[in-house]
Amino acid sequence: MRGECVECKQSDAGYCCPACTEARYCSVACYKKHKTSCQGKTVVEEKTQVWVDPQDRWTKRLSDEQKAKLWKSTDLRVALANPELQDIIRSIDSSMDPRRALEESLLSHPKLSLFVSEVLEVLEAIE
Repeated sequence: MRGECVECKQSDAGYCCPACTEARYCSVACYKKHKTSCQGKTVVEEKTQVWVDPQDRWTKRLSDEQKAKLWKSTDLRVALANPELQDIIRSIDSSMDPRRALEESLLSHPKLSLFVSEVLEVLEAIE
């Protein structure tokens, strides 16, 4: 979801301020300019704190070797350059229930399903 840059008013603002999560910007220069006046979140969102079981398959952390392999994958980099996939991932990440959002998105977005399959192939090649 692209919008207008809060600083230069360019219509192709593809980035969102991580502090206030509302301001859109188009470049590092515009982000730095916005950052000087950003007040952070204006609305406090309540999130339920959930105890996470370290044995849960959803909380498995990647090793440095796995991260390096993912980082080096040209296929994954190309996929992540897709604005549609970026929007889907952002939507999952900002959801109040990311696990449920991921499960629903996997069923309704073929590009996400393909991306996850590519990630798993890269990780399986390590093991």
